[in-house]
Amino acid sequence: LGSLTSIAGDLTIWDNQGLTQVDGLVSLETVGGSLTVQYNPVLVDVDGFAGLLSVGSKLMINKNDVLANLAGFSNVSSVQQLEIKSNYAITEVGGFSNLIGAVSFLDLKFNPALTDISGLNGIDEVTYSLHINGNKKLTNISGLASLTAVGSILQIGNNAQLCISIVEAFVESISVGSQLSTTGNDDGC
Repeated sequence: LGSLTSIAGDLTIWDNQGLTQVDGLVSLETVGGSLTVQYNPVLVDVDGFAGLLSVGSKLMINKNDVLANLAGFSNVSSVQQLEIKSNYAITEVGGFSNLIGAVSFLDLKFNPALTDISGLNGIDEVTYSLHINGNKKLTNISGLASLTAVGSILQIGNNAQLCISIVEAFVESISVGSQLSTTGNDDGC
């Protein structure tokens, strides 16, 4: 796998009970379809994706119990959909600092240790839906300061430490399409 530079279709790294890293994919630059990294309970880093530049469709990073950061995705500049969900140790998404422009879907859900989303500051538009839900330790969303519009659905809810005043200021600063929900955030601050 060390010489693999491109995959025309999908790449799925799923349910590998002993996988701790993905260094064998260090030469991979493009995935034409979706890239899924899911149910890998001992995966500690994704540094093997350091050469990855683009994902043609969806990038899903879900249910990786000890994965603490996404630094390996630091060269990704293009993806249509980004889903980071139910990763218990992830504290920040700084790995996406080169992701610039529009994405169609952005989901940040149920990452209980997530505190920092500043790595998403290059995204200026979400053409369909943005969900920020159930991130218990998230206290700010300033990492989305470049965002100007959400095309259809904006849902920011059940983030126990995210002040509702921050959410309201964010919503007022962007254009939102047809659906808006901001329930369950911290209204005591």
